Amino acid sequence: MKKIIIFVSIYLFFSAAVFCVVGQLNSSLSSANEKKESLSKIQELMRQVLKQADSGNRIELWASLINRGNVYVGFDLDKHKTILYKLRATGLYAEEFVENFNQIVLFYDKMLRDGELEWFTGELIPLANGANPWCKCQDVPYDEPCPWENIEVEITKLTNTTAEAVWRWGLLRSDSPWNEFPYHFRAVKENGKWKISYLEGFDLFHKDIIQNAEKLNQ
Repeated sequence: MKKIIIFVSIYLFFSAAVFCVVGQLNSSLSSANEKKESLSKIQELMRQVLKQADSGNRIELWASLINRGNVYVGFDLDKHKTILYKLRATGLYAEEFVENFNQIVLFYDKMLRDGELEWFTGELIPLANGANPWCKCQDVPYDEPCPWENIEVEITKLTNTTAEAVWRWGLLRSDSPWNEFPYHFRAVKENGKWKISYLEGFDLFHKDIIQNAEKLNQ
């Protein structure tokens, strides 16, 4: 009788161990599949954002600027609210990104109205060191095929609802100098959908902004 009890105990122990290993394996496979799916969705999201920003239907972020002669003197904040509405309506941007952009405009509006910044009409917004804030670039590595459709995303940190990532230009040779310019961004999941919450080119660091303003005034 003792032998039977021992045998049953050993059988149950090994059965539980096998079940645990199988459960962990299934969990790992599920987690790997979820990461792969998240990467695919976030990469497509970032591609959509860049294509939209470079299209004929792009949202003109700085259309609310008011100029007097050849200088900007502030922003039309009613028009600015319309731009915020359009950003939200795309479904591409989280509220964090929209509010950060709002703060950028309010900051520059105050600087212009207080005479702390001289910004000439036609010049780029003094973000991203004078480059295009969407890509922190002044050019693209190639025109065909569409570079925005071929950017490659690498996720550096991922949870169920947040992601930190970088994107790089795709279809490049390994020795291309364009490989040296990764672009950092973040995404969050809102109502089950990934949205952009942060883009490196839209940093609102007042120290950097003031330095850029000083450069413009030199």
